[in-house]
Amino acid sequence: MPDEKTAKKEEKLKQLYSLAMASANVPAPKRAFLSWKCPKCGAKLEKESVKELVVAVEGEDTFVNKVIADAGLEPGAYYLFVDHFTCPTKDYEFAKRNVEEVSDGA
Repeated sequence: MPDEKTAKKEEKLKQLYSLAMASANVPAPKRAFLSWKCPKCGAKLEKESVKELVVAVEGEDTFVNKVIADAGLEPGAYYLFVDHFTCPTKDYEFAKRNVEEVSDGA
């Protein structure tokens, strides 16, 4: 049974992933020298990055399997990266996700 800290971490990851999927029709942040700018007002964005190891198991109906299926990948071990951008004016929020296969380093 997962402890409270793990449950909160998983819930936050689910929220960021949902935001990333909903951000498909939102203008992406503008890249500036060593920072990101809000496409609405031009303010410097705050960025939070999350990297989580996720393992999809065939036949199970879990959040991880949904992430892997959305990415069009086979069950296995992957890293889920989510970059979350927020504007200090609270008028803009954007997230993007990336899923990469875990390499064995060989």
